[in-house]
Amino acid sequence: MSASISIFLRAERMKSNGGIPMYLRFTLNRKKVDISLKRYLSPKNGTSIKKLELLKPSGRLEHYHWNSEKEQLTKGAINCDKVNYIITNEKKRAVDIILKYELHGKHITKELFKKEFTGNKGINVSAHKYFSEELEKRKNSYSSETLRSYKSILSKLKEYKSQLELKDIDNRFIKNYEDYMLRPIEEGGKGNEKRTVANNMKIIKTFINIAISNGDLPKEINPFENYKIKKYRGVSKRSFLEPNELDQLEDLMKHYQPIEKSIENLSPEEWEKKRIGETNHSC
Repeated sequence: MSASISIFLRAERMKSNGGIPMYLRFTLNRKKVDISLKRYLSPKNGTSIKKLELLKPSGRLEHYHWNSEKEQLTKGAINCDKVNYIITNEKKRAVDIILKYELHGKHITKELFKKEFTGNKGINVSAHKYFSEELEKRKNSYSSETLRSYKSILSKLKEYKSQLELKDIDNRFIKNYEDYMLRPIEEGGKGNEKRTVANNMKIIKTFINIAISNGDLPKEINPFENYKIKKYRGVSKRSFLEPNELDQLEDLMKHYQPIEKSIENLSPEEWEKKRIGETNHSC
């Protein structure tokens, strides 16, 4: 990865008073993204605005207190030292973002850098807080049982890692989380069945897709892009009956008659009488 940071003036965007905006440029593998620093540099005293308007953008820079090579203001500029200090800090902040991704072995993109540098809430916010807020917004769309299930799954995620930012949920994280859920309890895991793990991953994927749809997480770093949630079609270990099964059981109970005497305790005469009665009934 080849990334660099630079500060420059956009003379082509000169304001009516002659002010020229400052921009920070992030270059990644020859692709650029420019971010406004929301600061303007005024022209040198005595410089005519009309003259500047007649010049090409490249010819205007010599009329400003600006050193393109050092990327700093020169003496004579208003608040020279203060603005240069700000420029230095902004460059350092940009470089720190790049280094953070490199140290964590993650790939940075133009979109990711811009979101972090401009302070976008999504990628830096707590994943637990973000997911809980999104669930709260949609609570009227779910049944009480589904809502409890979602909350339980999010609670388990928080139990695994209490401090978790949205951007930290990458492919490596979900694979480690999968291992944690499958690991036996005596080994520090949750001892979940594979079907349960798959269901957990489906819900987490749902919230990740919400974050992407909201524009709070770049789709380029979707952790589920190269992760396939397994499908299990085995027999479900249910401990409850379906409504139709309850109806069938109720019908059986309506025609139930208790046995007055067990078969083992019947006398030969009683057994013969019972046999004849059942034969006649079947005819």
